[in-house]
Amino acid sequence: MTRSHDTREPPIELGFLLLPRYSMIAFSSAIEPLRMANRLSGQELYRWTTYTVDGDPVEASNGLRLQADAKLGELSGLHTLFICSGVDVEHACDR
Repeated sequence: MTRSHDTREPPIELGFLLLPRYSMIAFSSAIEPLRMANRLSGQELYRWTTYTVDGDPVEASNGLRLQADAKLGELSGLHTLFICSGVDVEHACDR
């Protein structure tokens, strides 16, 4: 009798850094295909974490506030980090 081996790859780890007044539609348009890919495949192909500079909730350009999973200083082990901003990104940047 042969044993079946789980040949699944670990999920691709993605991060989303949400800057103040980020575009919610752009963020949602990035997350939803990942969520649907996980659902349709029946496995976790993608895993994502949301970050803010300080870990506190951040307000999108539409006024909705989102609680981040972590602060930027806790970032590690990602395949890719997406920086989500809006039209006034120059006001959200600092050292």
